[in-house]
Amino acid sequence: MLKLTNEGTVEEAPSHLGDKMPSFLENLSIKRKQHQFFEDCISQLGPEEAVVQGDFTENYTCCHQDEIQAAHWSQGQITLFTAAVWVHDSSKRTCETHCIISDNHGYYKWTVSVFLDTVISDFIAKKHPQVKMVDIFFDGPASQFKNKYKANFCCKLERHGLKVRWNFLPLLIKREL
Repeated sequence: MLKLTNEGTVEEAPSHLGDKMPSFLENLSIKRKQHQFFEDCISQLGPEEAVVQGDFTENYTCCHQDEIQAAHWSQGQITLFTAAVWVHDSSKRTCETHCIISDNHGYYKWTVSVFLDTVISDFIAKKHPQVKMVDIFFDGPASQFKNKYKANFCCKLERHGLKVRWNFLPLLIKREL
C-alpha cells in the first residue's frame, strides 16, 4: 500500500471518490464474508474442535521504569507471539489467550513452527485432550506461514491424532476478546 496525495478541485473530489467506490465495496464485501466465516467457526465450535488465531506483534523493547540515561542506548528486545484459543470446556465455549515471549527477533518459518508447536501441544493437546480438529487463522505472510515446514508440522500433528485446517485471511479482523 502506498499513501498518495492527489490534488484537484472540490468539484472533482466526488467524481474521484466515485471511481474508487467499486474497488472499496468489493474489498468491504470480502472482509465481511471473511469475518462472518471466522465468527461462524467460533460459534459452531464442537466439543472436539478448537479455533486458534495467532499473530506476531512488533518486537517489544524492554526498559526499566527508572533507568539511567546510559541504559536507554542498550535496551534489549523480545518477540511476542500471541494466540487466542477457543475450545469447549465443561459444555461451554471459552477463549484462552496466550503470549509466547522469545529473544529470537526473526520472523522465520522455523520460528513460527516452534511457536505453533507450543500453542498446539501445550495449550491445546495437554489442556484439552478431547480436541481432534484445530482451525488455525493467520493473516498469511508466505515467508512465515505458507511453506513446506507447515506440511511437516501437519504430519507431526496427525501422528498425535490432531487434524489442522489452515485459514489465511488477508483482511482478517482482530476479534475483541
